[in-house]
Amino acid sequence: MKYTVQNIIDNIPVEVFFDESINLLTLVNTSPAGLPVNVNLYLQNRINLAEIHYILLNTQIPAGTSLELGSTEMQYLNVVNKLFIQSFSLTGDINVMIH
Repeated sequence: MKYTVQNIIDNIPVEVFFDESINLLTLVNTSPAGLPVNVNLYLQNRINLAEIHYILLNTQIPAGTSLELGSTEMQYLNVVNKLFIQSFSLTGDINVMIH
């Protein structure tokens, strides 16, 4: 199974890049301090940047765990929308794995 990984290490919004449709998106808390990480995962319209649709809003991922989203949750990805993630913690450490 082909997959890509992005490492998010700060608390600013980062675009999630992918080559094809997403079957599974896994968010892994990689905080070196063992702290929970809260995340926002959202779609932003490429034309109207004020148009934002949240998939996850202020969702906590405890230390040592991951959160998986399947194709049902990711069905709104298309050429009009970009996918962004933003983390909130002291370090903001999240791995984004796309399967």
